[in-house]
Amino acid sequence: MKKENGVTKQVGKKLNFWQKLWKYRVLTLMCVPAMIFFFAFNYMPLPGIYVAFVKYNYRDGIFGSKFVGLQNFEFLWESGKLLSLTKNTILYNLAFILLGNLLAVVVAILLNEMRCKWFKKVSQTMMFLPYFISQVLVGFLVFNLLTKTSHTILVR
Repeated sequence: MKKENGVTKQVGKKLNFWQKLWKYRVLTLMCVPAMIFFFAFNYMPLPGIYVAFVKYNYRDGIFGSKFVGLQNFEFLWESGKLLSLTKNTILYNLAFILLGNLLAVVVAILLNEMRCKWFKKVSQTMMFLPYFISQVLVGFLVFNLLTKTSHTILVR
């Protein structure tokens, strides 16, 4: 270590990639879940784009089907349905966004106007419970609440 102008600088050889990886292994391990997430949801779906460029055959699968290039897009353009399909897609998305937000605001206002405090709190808890705990656990709780026979779990 060398001190220049009140700043401590490291003097010596630079670390290569693997040495840095080992030195900062805890930080690297903390990044692994994010890397898995991005790989699963951003890179795994990419081969599905290939379907747009093949004449898909169920028997042969995606990569066994005949490659036709832009013929599928040419067919879509010539069919005259492209504009109506695009318009329908945009309108459906707008409707779902607007209705989803509108219904969320209506439910929030209705819950705010509730006089019965315990019902209000139970309703809010039931609505937000899936966001805070695992979906598997929510499914298990709902299954146990709605099942006719009693199930018990022994926890040791």
